[in-house]
Amino acid sequence: MILNVATTPELFRTSRLSEELSWEHTNALSEVAVVPAGGGVNVAQMLYCAGQDTRVLVPAPEVSQFIRMLSLQGLPYEIVDVPGPIPVRYLIDSPAGRQLQFVDPPMELKVSELAILRDMCVAAAETAEWVVLAGVLPDIAHASWYVDVMRALRLYHPGVKIAVSTSGQPLGAVLRQVYTTKPDVLVIDTAEFDSTEQRDTAISTLTDAAVPHILVCHSRTHFELFSGATGASYSAEFVGDPGKQWLPWQDAALAGLLLADVAADPQAALISALAYANAPIGDPARAVPTPDVLQPELVQVR
Repeated sequence: MILNVATTPELFRTSRLSEELSWEHTNALSEVAVVPAGGGVNVAQMLYCAGQDTRVLVPAPEVSQFIRMLSLQGLPYEIVDVPGPIPVRYLIDSPAGRQLQFVDPPMELKVSELAILRDMCVAAAETAEWVVLAGVLPDIAHASWYVDVMRALRLYHPGVKIAVSTSGQPLGAVLRQVYTTKPDVLVIDTAEFDSTEQRDTAISTLTDAAVPHILVCHSRTHFELFSGATGASYSAEFVGDPGKQWLPWQDAALAGLLLADVAADPQAALISALAYANAPIGDPARAVPTPDVLQPELVQVR
């Protein structure tokens, strides 16, 4: 079972403008859809659609549209019941191909609620093969919250595997503590670094720490996979036209990697990650790629 932790749940509300945006007249919307989202939720939805045994842990109001939609979709979940509300992210496509985004203020959480989420994760990891820590952290969380979760997992469940995909200060905290926490998979978007030197230093640190699998995303269509345990590396590109995705393609890349056996066949896992990151939406109700829309034949491994 793959256990996903989602600290910043959202509702994505997607729609399309019937005409170009007007400040004088009413703007009519069509193709309106609402999906539950957020880093760990996105990964869990893709795993679930691929038939993987998975569950998501999330802070959310027990009575809310977010939880109602998770229930209707059948995705297994456990919640830390919080007041909410879940923020909504509005994504509006214009006829000219441009996109407007609006987002509600972030949901307010308490430090105690995040502590409950951490403890819930450690308890649920008893039956998990993987624990996924994906997405940004809420403002109230300190940057090393993921590090604290990993330390607890390493203490109580040393056999569980950990995958991390985050950004900003939380990524920096993970990199600084990588020798003690040593995640099994770490996803890095090179856009997080100000220079090539910073990026190379981070990769060198991870390989020195013998992190088993480091997925480096140079762009949506160009990934590298490094093995800190063996020193092997693979590079691949998606040579087709990337499909339209509403949710972050980095989440799709992580899901694709986890759906392959990265330890047994890293090259196949890299192909799966790129295929998922560049696939179109296969399940409109969840706004995620599904196995039937993947194009692994368009991935070229160097």
